[in-house]
Amino acid sequence: MWLYSALVLIFSIMLVSGIHTRGHEHGAFMSKEQTTSLRGLAILIVVIHHLGQRLDSALPLTLYLMNFFIGYLAAGLFFFLSGYGNMLSISHMQRSFTWKMAWIAKRIIGLLLIFYVAEAMALICELLSHQPIIPSLWGLITFSLPGWDTWYIKIQLLLYVLLFIAWLPDKLTPNTRLALLTVLAVMAVAVMRQCGLSEYWWNTLLCFPAGTFLAQYRQTAEHLLQRYWAWTGCASTVLFMPAFLLNYRGQVLAGIPAALLFCCAVISWNFKLRIASKPLVWLGTISFEIFLTHTFLLRTLVLVNVWSLPRTHAMVFLLIGTLILSPINKAITDHIKTLIPIFSSNTASRKKNHEE
Repeated sequence: MWLYSALVLIFSIMLVSGIHTRGHEHGAFMSKEQTTSLRGLAILIVVIHHLGQRLDSALPLTLYLMNFFIGYLAAGLFFFLSGYGNMLSISHMQRSFTWKMAWIAKRIIGLLLIFYVAEAMALICELLSHQPIIPSLWGLITFSLPGWDTWYIKIQLLLYVLLFIAWLPDKLTPNTRLALLTVLAVMAVAVMRQCGLSEYWWNTLLCFPAGTFLAQYRQTAEHLLQRYWAWTGCASTVLFMPAFLLNYRGQVLAGIPAALLFCCAVISWNFKLRIASKPLVWLGTISFEIFLTHTFLLRTLVLVNVWSLPRTHAMVFLLIGTLILSPINKAITDHIKTLIPIFSSNTASRKKNHEE
C-alpha cells in the first residue's frame, strides 16, 4: 500500500510541477514537448495501474476497482497522440509510392526494434531466473513477451497499416482519407469483438483516428479552444464521467466513448494548463521502452517471483530495473537504426531540408 501511495504521490507531483498557464511560453499548441510530456504522464498511469492490479489485498476495494479501470484511458491517450503525430508525419511526405512504403517500413521496423531488444532482455531475465525459455521463443514470431499477449504492440502495428492503407490512394482528399481510416478502425473493432477478444484489445482503438482528425484540423481546433477551452473541457469531463461509470459497471462498449472523451478532456484542459517538463519529456521519450521493460520484469519479479521476495520489495526492484533497462533499450535501438539505410537516409533528408 505504501508503494502504491508513493507512486500516486510522484505522479501528482510530476503532474502539478509540469503545469504552466497559457501566459507562460512553453511552445505552440500540441508541440512536441507537450505531446511527449503527455506520453510521460500516460506511462506513469500504466505503471501505477499494473502494480495496483497486483495489490488487491493491500488496497481498499473501491480504490482497487478504480485503479483496475484506469489503464485503458492511458492506452487511449497513447493511441490518440500516436494518431496525431503520425498524421503530421504522413501528411507532409511526398506522394510517391516509394515514399509511402518507406514511411510504413520505418514505422514498423522502428517499433519492432524496440520490441526485440526488450524481448532479448526478457529472455536473459528468464535464463537468470532459471525459467524455461523454449516456450517463450514463440513470442519472437507472435510479438509477445514471455507470459503476456502484449496486445498493445499488435494494435499499434495494425493502426500503422490502417493509416498507410488510407493514405495509399493518390486521388483521395484529406477528408476522405480520414473517413476511410475511421471506417477501417470501426471495422477492426467489430471484427475483434466478433472474434471474442477482450475489450482492452479494441476499446481504445478509435482514439487513433481521433488524433488524426486533430492533426488535420489543428489550426481550427486551436482557434476554437482559444475561445471555448473551458466549455470544451467541462463538457467533455462531465460527459466522460457517466461513460466511465457505465464501463466500470460492466457495459464494455461504454469504454469506447469514455476513452475518446478522456482524450478530449485532456487536450482541452492542456490548452490552458499546459503540461510540459523535462522529467515528463524524458519519460515520454522512452514510454514504449518503459512499457515493455516493466511488463517482463513484472512477470519475473512479481507474478512468478522466482526469488521469493516480499511483493512490495519485488515491485521496488521492478521500478529500479525499469529505470535502468529502458534507457539501455533506447540506446541500443538508436544505435541499430544508424546501421539501417532507411533511417539514415531519412535523417540525411531532414538535415538537408533544414539547411535549405
